[in-house]
Amino acid sequence: MKSGQNTERIDFIKKNMNEDLHKLSLKKSSYSKTEFLEILNEIKCRQKLKEKFPSWAENFLLQMPKPENIEQSSSFETAQFKSQIYKFTSSLDLSAGFGIDSYFFALHSENHTAIEPNSNLYNILKNNFKALHINNSFFINQDADTFLNKNSLKYDLVFIDPSRRNNLGQRKIDLNDYEPNIISLFQKIKKTCRYLIVKLSPMLDFTFLKNQFPEINRFYIISIDGECKEILLAFDFISPHKTLQYYAVELGKSKFNYIFEEDNNLEIDYSMPKKYIYDIHPVIKKTGFYDNYAMGLGLSKLNKNSHLYTSDELKSNFKGKTYKFIDYCKPDYKELKNIISDCKAIVVRYGFPLTVENIRKKYSILEGKDKTVFAVKLLNNKNYFVIAERIN
Repeated sequence: MKSGQNTERIDFIKKNMNEDLHKLSLKKSSYSKTEFLEILNEIKCRQKLKEKFPSWAENFLLQMPKPENIEQSSSFETAQFKSQIYKFTSSLDLSAGFGIDSYFFALHSENHTAIEPNSNLYNILKNNFKALHINNSFFINQDADTFLNKNSLKYDLVFIDPSRRNNLGQRKIDLNDYEPNIISLFQKIKKTCRYLIVKLSPMLDFTFLKNQFPEINRFYIISIDGECKEILLAFDFISPHKTLQYYAVELGKSKFNYIFEEDNNLEIDYSMPKKYIYDIHPVIKKTGFYDNYAMGLGLSKLNKNSHLYTSDELKSNFKGKTYKFIDYCKPDYKELKNIISDCKAIVVRYGFPLTVENIRKKYSILEGKDKTVFAVKLLNNKNYFVIAERIN
């Protein structure tokens, strides 16, 4: 968005904030082609931003970047959370981008520095922080490596959110390809701060990250309404926790925060299905401590590879999906039809050799919403259908 937009342009954007952009692009416009493309880009950005930070989406003093810069930006909830992990008075963001994370770090800091190598984003940052009356921040138009080579200051906290896309917008898989390269910069960053927080994709493997960063103190897995949004690596270089901790954090409607520590001596009980079936919340699954969580509630597991749990007593405080058990049978259409007469159900698979699509085709299971068919292995390690009805 350009500074000093006229009222007519702003009104047009507000009026079309919820419109389909493809249909809008085909309509006649009184604007020049170049300006109309700029307007469409801003509408697209604000539509994406509305899902992450609604008050910013409606603030027309704020300039908008490219849509892909919004896509990698944190949401209001996740940015606010990470700014409250540690207490600090000085902070440094080595990859400020559009600035949502930087904004929250600045709110909790006496002095904040934001590093951004892209000139356009750098100018947007300066404009937007001024518009938001954030006066404690200093902006530097450099890449992180250049800044760290010249820097002599110490900060309480450093944050880095490396870009996971290349110049063509394609996703990068290898951590060494991220920009800034957190692996090559790690020792330089360590000398600069007490606390370090690194934001990464939830698709990355914990074992790999532990081997790559043996000094890590905490993993935070952040979820909103059951969808894992990001992984945070947290380091305290002065007073590290003796045992690596895993935080499963849900920031949506049903908020919770569970802390797990590595313990290899736990053995969960196994059982055939009882009165209730439990499918653990995705953010707890992602930690790898699903058995620990289930044991804390007194649940038994259906099979080593099923990640489904069961009990005779209803656990009302369970985090995840709870079902009332109906029956189980061999994977067979006739047997299933005896339990679900219309063969309509949701299908969920754990350790079953077929995909959900192929399960539906082979056993003629239609789309449904009242019943759930879990395609799983049970105690004898053979394949079964476990039929249940969702109760929460």
